[in-house]
Amino acid sequence: MPFEADYPALLAATPDCPPLLWVRGPLQPLESHVDETQPASPASRRVDPPRVAIVGSRRASAYGLEQAARFAAPLAAAGVAIVSGGARGIDAAAHRAAIRAGGRTIAVLGSGHDRPYPPEHARLFDGIVEGGGAVVSEFPMATEPRPGHFPRRNRIVSGLALGVLVVEAAARSGALVTARLAVEEHGREAMAIPGRVDSPNSAGCLRAIREGWAAMVTGVEDLCEQLASAGILLHGAAERRETRPWNRPGTRSGPRHLVREALRGLRGDEPSIAEAIVAATGLEVAVVRRELVLLRLES
Repeated sequence: MPFEADYPALLAATPDCPPLLWVRGPLQPLESHVDETQPASPASRRVDPPRVAIVGSRRASAYGLEQAARFAAPLAAAGVAIVSGGARGIDAAAHRAAIRAGGRTIAVLGSGHDRPYPPEHARLFDGIVEGGGAVVSEFPMATEPRPGHFPRRNRIVSGLALGVLVVEAAARSGALVTARLAVEEHGREAMAIPGRVDSPNSAGCLRAIREGWAAMVTGVEDLCEQLASAGILLHGAAERRETRPWNRPGTRSGPRHLVREALRGLRGDEPSIAEAIVAATGLEVAVVRRELVLLRLES
């Protein structure tokens, strides 16, 4: 329930949050941060880990599937949970990319857990839980999927996330509804990836960008800048990381310090910053990329 300590704080802050959630898997990572400076009320002390929603067309193009993975993988590897609706197309591509990157992803169903929809994604939902993520529904276990359930699901996708990225969307699209809801009802950020001007799958994204309520992004760096410029802090990951031994003041070890020091020593003409840091520090490529994204999110 919204007042309980394990209910997501971002979702609880929305005006239409569901009173109950049925959850498979950990909705919050084990290291979720609790702000000891706040009053003792469990609901007021929660600090959500960072989450970004990635949504789009069920009938996605090859371009759309590629872009969904291109954004989801580095964000998930950096500790940002990817939220989506578990649908065919863009949603599934984002979930799978997050799992492959070793990160967390959250799928929100428009049915009960005993009636997963689409049914062919039952194994994907199992994989999300096995990978440390969660499958969420506001509907009791045996509830069948119905058309009216999916707009309700969309508000949870938006409510869980700091911002919503639309990868591909037609002129009339549930993904656009989710993004618009994020802006107008939840006070979150909406972003869209531009596509071909003659592609029906890009019409909704292009219109949202033209009308000005969704920011155009072409890469993860754009997304991070957009969230920062809107005053949204991905505080969960940053604050959790500050509790780790290698991030305490005066500590001179650990990947964060090594990556920072290597960045200071770069000349600026290296063909790949990540490769240059790997060569300088001996860290794994995945670790370096994760730390670079996290440093960018904190800046």
